[in-house]
Amino acid sequence: MNTSTKTQNLPPLVPGKFLLGNAIEMGKDPLSFIYQSYVKYGSVFRVKALNRKMTILAGPELEKFMKKGDQKVCPAKEYSDFTNALADSEKSILSMTGKEHLQLRGILTPGFSPMIILNNRAEIIEAVCDQVRKKIQEGNPVKVIGLAQRLVSESLAFMLTGERLPDIHDQMAYLFREALKMYMSKTTPTIFRHNPSYKSARKDVLEFMNRLNDQKWEEYQNGAGDETDLMFRLYEGLKKYPDLLKDDEIAMNALIPFTGGLDTVANTTAFLLYYLLNDSSLLDPIKKEAAHIVDVTQELGLRELKAQETLFCLQMEILRLHPIAGLIKRIAETDFEFGGYTIPKGTELILGTSCTHKMEEFFPNPEKLDIDRHKPPRNEYRQRAFAPYGLGAHKCIGNRISEVTIMFIVAALVDNFEMEIVPKDWKLKVRQIPTLCPTDDFEIKFTEKTKNKQSLKLKHDETI
Repeated sequence: MNTSTKTQNLPPLVPGKFLLGNAIEMGKDPLSFIYQSYVKYGSVFRVKALNRKMTILAGPELEKFMKKGDQKVCPAKEYSDFTNALADSEKSILSMTGKEHLQLRGILTPGFSPMIILNNRAEIIEAVCDQVRKKIQEGNPVKVIGLAQRLVSESLAFMLTGERLPDIHDQMAYLFREALKMYMSKTTPTIFRHNPSYKSARKDVLEFMNRLNDQKWEEYQNGAGDETDLMFRLYEGLKKYPDLLKDDEIAMNALIPFTGGLDTVANTTAFLLYYLLNDSSLLDPIKKEAAHIVDVTQELGLRELKAQETLFCLQMEILRLHPIAGLIKRIAETDFEFGGYTIPKGTELILGTSCTHKMEEFFPNPEKLDIDRHKPPRNEYRQRAFAPYGLGAHKCIGNRISEVTIMFIVAALVDNFEMEIVPKDWKLKVRQIPTLCPTDDFEIKFTEKTKNKQSLKLKHDETI
């Protein structure tokens, strides 16, 4: 079939069940489903999930397209609906496109520097240990996803407040989880937005953010702001682009570390703990690396952190097997050609950005957990086919700070606590709502190690 004829036809439709279409496969293991469909149908194909029809783009062809054709797709309406549900604001780095998106991304990027986490190492380690001790006192095995979200919010708070998070985590976690279910995964009807519990959590979070905004603005006006502070970066950037955001949209964009991290970073942390506690060949060397990471008497820069090879490479392998942004929803902003087909303007798209993680030509024996693939000389995480954070201009802005955060959390847990999965024979089960994570019955029993502890001030390491 020649291209001129082919472009007039629709991409192939993957067969599915009556009424359900491909909803079950997309909900259970979407990355495997997309890869298998890619092998059978090529780089572009259509799927149906209940009453929705979507076109999926995948494979190395997608990576090449996103280098040049990123401007041809834009974030799906779900992203603006999500941010609007949180703070009555449709303008955020998640939903903006084109020039405005690039301007806002440039403003926010310094506020996502991993040095913020490195420079607060002692405080973050202390916060992690405090939260686990509270759970130990409750006397029951700990649900890992909930704990991981709490530890991530405690760590990322230093981006926003410069200190530990006030007692607002539960409201944030509830608000973000329910908004994601309503507007991203669409597993909850949007009428739930009027639920009293949702409205109460939303009110508490917005009041907290408005108080923080007032405080940070006063500090900034008085010349006392911290240049590494995320809100400081917003105030500075909006001097250059005063029409970019309204005053009430600042809080929404300052919430970005939490709207992303409470889901994605926490999920990666949970996956990492599962594999770590099931393999002593990983746990033993990581115990030594963890002791080095948490030793605040020693300087620690990004190079030194990455040199903790077993933990770093395990994290890269977890991101390959369970990517943070393996699927991205987009809308065709204009007609364009892909894989020999014309994709019409307005088409609902799913970009299978991590489909390549399943491909033998990029990652030999791709179903196997193999941390050696990321060590020299293989360094497989450095190839373009490794895309756990998405592709193009909307690639996750927090990728580097999330990696440092995860390593700190895991190091603090390994160095200070004995951990045991309960029950011991629990096998990994996953769910996709809206990102991939272990199921809620993943639990760990923590026992604090008996050892002498020192509380020493961290020497800031500004070297990379």
